Amino acid sequence: MKKIIILGVFLYPAVVFGDISKSEFCKDISSYAELVMEKRQNGMSIKTLLLAVSRSSSSDSVKELMESIVEGAFSTPAYSLEKNKTKAINEYSAKIYLDCKRHLK
Repeated sequence: MKKIIILGVFLYPAVVFGDISKSEFCKDISSYAELVMEKRQNGMSIKTLLLAVSRSSSSDSVKELMESIVEGAFSTPAYSLEKNKTKAINEYSAKIYLDCKRHLK
């Protein structure tokens, strides 16, 4: 996952050309990770999420990053209790954000 984030940062044109800050990039992918984990916790299949990625108009490098985030979310169990779902969503989003920030220094 960390290698994919690094690759995504360097291949994502908006970051490379300075259109958005590295911090904004990390916030964006953290928000995406939160959305993906929310979908995962609410029963959406990995197949459905990966299909959405493949249909995205994003560049290939961004799609690779999105796929990695989807795959990472499915390494976490799906929970039935709402408090556990919320905790999994928040922790995954924070992990992605912190990994991204750590590799952008």
